[in-house]
Amino acid sequence: MSSFVWSILEAPLLSFTLGIALTVAALSLFPEYRRLFMADRKSAMSVEVLMLIATGGGGPGFLVAFLLFAALLSFACGLFSLVFNVSQFLSR
Repeated sequence: MSSFVWSILEAPLLSFTLGIALTVAALSLFPEYRRLFMADRKSAMSVEVLMLIATGGGGPGFLVAFLLFAALLSFACGLFSLVFNVSQFLSR
């Protein structure tokens, strides 16, 4: 029975765990960037400009937004997987 329950919850739990990890990573970048910016504004601006040049997409704020979007997508996939697995279980 427990392996059957695990087969239903495995993919959603992994997706939710990934979403939580991405959210924590994104939210941990906010205070670090603020600390860097308050310590030396020119240095923080140069880091942001270098990231803009290197990635072509944006600086640390862009990275935080990207990580939060990836976490949201991971949560949505986990929810879809959970609903799909439970519906398959109930249709038997």
